[in-house]
Amino acid sequence: TWGTAQFNEVFFDNLEVPVGQRIGQEGDGWPLATTVLAHERGPADIGFISHFQRQLNEFESLLTRLPADQRAEFAPRVAQAYVSVNSCRLHVLKSLSLRAKGVAPGADTSIDKLLMTRVEQELGALSLDVAGAAPLLGSDQETVYRYLRARAASVYGGTEQIQRTIVAQRLLGMQRGK
Repeated sequence: TWGTAQFNEVFFDNLEVPVGQRIGQEGDGWPLATTVLAHERGPADIGFISHFQRQLNEFESLLTRLPADQRAEFAPRVAQAYVSVNSCRLHVLKSLSLRAKGVAPGADTSIDKLLMTRVEQELGALSLDVAGAAPLLGSDQETVYRYLRARAASVYGGTEQIQRTIVAQRLLGMQRGK
């Protein structure tokens, strides 16, 4: 919701965890963290696909109520959003199918994350543009929040740059630049 903290950063220096309270073995923190991140990056794991579909349905309904000139302006963007949402949805279905076969999430969740970020930002920008002046005048904070949260999507769960590096190195086998 508007006005709440969405991000944080926590540092643990010289942390000692009693053996009985550890998850895994000593020194296994990074592999555990990357496993958790692989789950966090998947839009299916956090329910985003239905959220995106609901927003898309709202835009499609809105188009029918707009005057012809506005409909002509926004229809191509709604169509692009439709393609983006469904591309993301289909990739998520692929990821879930692999999970159902016992394949744990891996580097391919970075593709899900990149698609999810693109969709969220497309829908956020479209919301802001369709709303007109109301968000800028302070009478539509929800739309402003939706837009700003969409911008934050490129950071949480690992930045777009990190996701692209993971795809390049781990999925495409590209070497790190020197």
